[in-house]
Amino acid sequence: MAKALSDFLGVPSNKLFKEGCFDTIIDSDARLFINFTRLKKTKTPELKEAYKHILKLFLSIGKLLLASQNEKDIFWKKAFELLKMSEFEEICLGYAISGTAGSGSGANLKTIILRRGKQILDAGVNEAEIFELVGLFEDNIGSDRLSDFIAHSIKSYLENFTKRVLSNLRINTKTMKNLLFVDGLLLNPFNNKKIYMLPLDILHELPIAREWEDIETVCLLNKSFREEINKKIGQEWQKLTKSDLKKEARKILQNDPNLLKSLISDYRNFELPEYDFEKDPLGEASWYNAAKTYSQKYPLNFSKKKIENINDLIEIVSTICNKFKENIEFNGLNEFLYFEGNPRKERIAQKLFFCIADSYCESNSIDINPEPNAGRGAVDFKFSIGYTMRVIVEVKLTTNNKLIHGFERQIKEYQKAEKNAHAIYLVIENGGSEKMIEKLVQIHNKQQQSKKNNCELIIIDGSIKPSASKI
Repeated sequence: MAKALSDFLGVPSNKLFKEGCFDTIIDSDARLFINFTRLKKTKTPELKEAYKHILKLFLSIGKLLLASQNEKDIFWKKAFELLKMSEFEEICLGYAISGTAGSGSGANLKTIILRRGKQILDAGVNEAEIFELVGLFEDNIGSDRLSDFIAHSIKSYLENFTKRVLSNLRINTKTMKNLLFVDGLLLNPFNNKKIYMLPLDILHELPIAREWEDIETVCLLNKSFREEINKKIGQEWQKLTKSDLKKEARKILQNDPNLLKSLISDYRNFELPEYDFEKDPLGEASWYNAAKTYSQKYPLNFSKKKIENINDLIEIVSTICNKFKENIEFNGLNEFLYFEGNPRKERIAQKLFFCIADSYCESNSIDINPEPNAGRGAVDFKFSIGYTMRVIVEVKLTTNNKLIHGFERQIKEYQKAEKNAHAIYLVIENGGSEKMIEKLVQIHNKQQQSKKNNCELIIIDGSIKPSASKI
């Protein structure tokens, strides 16, 4: 069951906010990340020296790489040891809809980063910030891995912040005897890891290093780089794909250490405003309270109190899906699918559904598992009782360009993996192509007539309606 840190601690969410602490969901990752630039500007007392600590760490890694003669010597091995980029589940940030265990980061990624770092260092650029800008030089450097690296590096600073917040809230072994503590920190019952709290002012949508994948952003920041791009590539760079443009830009930087130094100099002065947690553009800080409010305000009473067979379970899950539809279409939940008129990511709709459905299931002893993987990829949700009764639900927005593929291919694979389970394809209209929706309905109707697929299609109108006064 989804649970916010505030609910786990038994305190109002606004108390954490007043402490400058992010109210994370302790059994689900928030798609926010610790940002180098925000860390540099933090006003959180315990983290004032944290950025300097990371720079010193980067300098240490750099010195070791400069001293290294090959990837088997002691200097390289020590640099490899210092670069900690494994999953840091204690902070509950990343990409999982539920659960906090991500894919982590293996030895290959660390090796790639160190090789690139050594190449740049050997070219005469020894500023520590080159490791912050690694996303500019390498593909597939995940935002969550960079964030995890920062968290690993400043773990002691985060621990001090966490202990101060716990103390201010009077949460300790005497006042909270039902909670488990390890070394003064709370134990997360969902992953058995210590809970490290996060200051709001160090979090952002993306680490700045990831933003360097947008070469236009880099060009805006550094005039010299923009001029060099124009000189070497000319107007053609506007026609290149992002991947090809990045390769060309990478070559230019690698062959001109002075240009890279200039870019790093401008990067040092780069300003990134705090993420607005009150407006919450991503929805990552507000979906939980929205779902909690709606499940309480609009409870669901099932006509069947006892589930005896698969048909009973199908009826229950279908009822939950249609209640979710009702909340979106008539009760105002659709507002949380948008920010300033623009659709939020699909994961917000999935999280809303999970939290609301979970509250309905709890009273009926139905298990709901988000993103279970039975061997053919991860389906959004699986409802089950025992081993044989199961129903899977896939949530899609009409702005998802894989809407048809999800119904024709994806859901079938999930059903095979779940022993031909009954499926519900839950589609939320939020501005996608009407022709694609019509095609989806036609495909579904055709399959139903031929009895080729036991997949129910539920379409929800998630559009924002004009107020009655404007109609």
